[in-house]
Amino acid sequence: MSGQAIIDGLAAGIDPFDLMAGLPDCVVVTDGHGTVRWINDQVTDVLGFAPDDVLGTSVFDVAHPAQQHDAVQSFTTTATSPGSYPPIEMLIRDLRGNYHYFDVRARTLQRGTESLIVFVARPTHERDALQRRHRLYFEEAPAALGSVVPAQRGVDANGPMAQLFGHTREAMLSMDGMQLLHPDDRSDSQGELAALETNGQQRVGAERRFLKADGSTFYGRVVTTTVRTPVGALERLLFTIADVTPEREARELLARSEARFRALVEHSPDIVAILRADGDWEASQQGTRLLGYPKGFDPPGGALSLVHPDDAERAAEALAAIFAGRRSPGEPLELRLRAADGDYREFECIGQNLDGEPSVSGVVITARDITQRRAAERALGQAESRFRATFERAPMVISMVDASGCIIDINPTGCRLLGRTRGELLGTPAEATVHPEDRELAIDATLRQLGGEQLRAEFRIVRADGTEWWALSSAVQVDSDDPYFLTLQVDITAQKRLEEELRVRATHDPLTGVRNRAAVVDHLELLLARRVAEPVTVMFVDLDGFKAVNDALGHSAGDAVLTGVAQRIESCLRPEDVVARIGGDEFVVVCATLDSPDTAQRLGVRVREAIAAPVTFGNTSVHVDASIGIARSTPSDDTAGLLKRADAAAYRAKSNGRGRVELATIVDESRVASMKPRQP
Repeated sequence: MSGQAIIDGLAAGIDPFDLMAGLPDCVVVTDGHGTVRWINDQVTDVLGFAPDDVLGTSVFDVAHPAQQHDAVQSFTTTATSPGSYPPIEMLIRDLRGNYHYFDVRARTLQRGTESLIVFVARPTHERDALQRRHRLYFEEAPAALGSVVPAQRGVDANGPMAQLFGHTREAMLSMDGMQLLHPDDRSDSQGELAALETNGQQRVGAERRFLKADGSTFYGRVVTTTVRTPVGALERLLFTIADVTPEREARELLARSEARFRALVEHSPDIVAILRADGDWEASQQGTRLLGYPKGFDPPGGALSLVHPDDAERAAEALAAIFAGRRSPGEPLELRLRAADGDYREFECIGQNLDGEPSVSGVVITARDITQRRAAERALGQAESRFRATFERAPMVISMVDASGCIIDINPTGCRLLGRTRGELLGTPAEATVHPEDRELAIDATLRQLGGEQLRAEFRIVRADGTEWWALSSAVQVDSDDPYFLTLQVDITAQKRLEEELRVRATHDPLTGVRNRAAVVDHLELLLARRVAEPVTVMFVDLDGFKAVNDALGHSAGDAVLTGVAQRIESCLRPEDVVARIGGDEFVVVCATLDSPDTAQRLGVRVREAIAAPVTFGNTSVHVDASIGIARSTPSDDTAGLLKRADAAAYRAKSNGRGRVELATIVDESRVASMKPRQP
């Protein structure tokens, strides 16, 4: 029996379930809301769904996401306009997550007092045949092929693909495709797939690291291609992977080998030269580069002509001793050699007699440039004297601390800023000068600095008289025969005061001193993120009659009223509650733990009554009132939504006569998008 025959039988009044039970097409019966009430055996045979899988679910769940909108529209038309309609072509998902093309007809069915919708779906065999052929190509392909459906688990892999990863094909059907990628490569791959979905690209290729079932990794060259529905929606991603690990390892090995060779040639710190008995010589490229001579340079007077005149006799004697075998190969000789710019550089030279080696026929000399080392040694004494002068005169605290944490030396600035003499401080634990509340932080920061971390350590120092100052501290370890720590502290008290002032300005209203909009939004977001058991209460306070005060008495009076209102609101609140001015005459109160709507209502009334009391400005007494809206958070609320609901409740309070306190209701939720600006 055809689907059209079923539709005709229904119209003739034949019992529908007798007609549909043996139908070769897939039949689904839903209620007027699209909830599945009954399926025939073909739904199980063709799509794999048992009745328990789908009864009570929405029939639109199996429609392809790109066609769900059209399916809902068709369903609505059928439900509201009895009659039979031409079939529509739909992509329907089976139990495994694959989509198939069906021709779907729908008609309303009145069963007693209940209206039902009958869907009759017939598979398009031509596409199924084409899919079978494609499946055969997929299965028999020698390359590793796979496919995934976006936003669904399951990798449909052919044999070579499963073998490549060491999984069974059945196991891969329940895996997330991203599990196959190395964690460090997943972000890049997700970006490429997003480009395929959103930019309409058809193909993308990349080289990525993949994980095998045994936890090992390999490099694969992956090419991903999109398969789209007739309406252009992304239906499936096809991909092929080729193992390129050997090729990758060969490239990396070659690159490392070349890098090592370049390092040996280009970065050797020594000159390597062969000096022959006749005065001829050959030097490495580094040797000529260190001295500034071109490669292959041959000094007119021979190699020894480059030796400083004061060192020439020692050089000649040492060379003769090496040729005669009287000098140990490891015995160094320090000489000064003339560079191309005419200056002399100091070298430590070691000679090895290989005159008997035909390939060498001379003395191999290794000369290490020690010019900087000798200069450093000469400068060390000068540096020590400069350090002592710096230590004594530096405008910051400089102290030396031994391994036990006690001060072994401190400069005059340190004594002055700590209010103690040097004798009083020597042997004192350095942590004793730190404010007790900051000691743990100071010790941790110092240890991390000594460990090599670059971090900013700020803590309070206590003087002998009990006063405090803020220090920016750093510490380094000085290696010597008796290692010690060098600590430096700069007085940043003025900077900290400025930072605190700027912080207050950034988070508080400059007129009233209460928090500003940005600060209260941050506070509310933090409370909602914690999702405590008790709801968060937001009170939106909109002043009534403020504009009249401002217009009649001027902005000074208006500012005084606003400041007084802020103080009165604060006087009604608990220490943990927060009040903020978010607009000209608008305030918001956030309470984290009010136990009930009644408690919130009572607090709102108390706030309104406090605001409504007369405000004295000079010899003038003015009166303003407030319309207050209160909203309590639900698990689904975000910051913007909660504020809007409270705002809408305040709008309703103002509309109902002003000077009122209203709790947010469903009416306020529907009014949020359409409410008009309120008049002051």
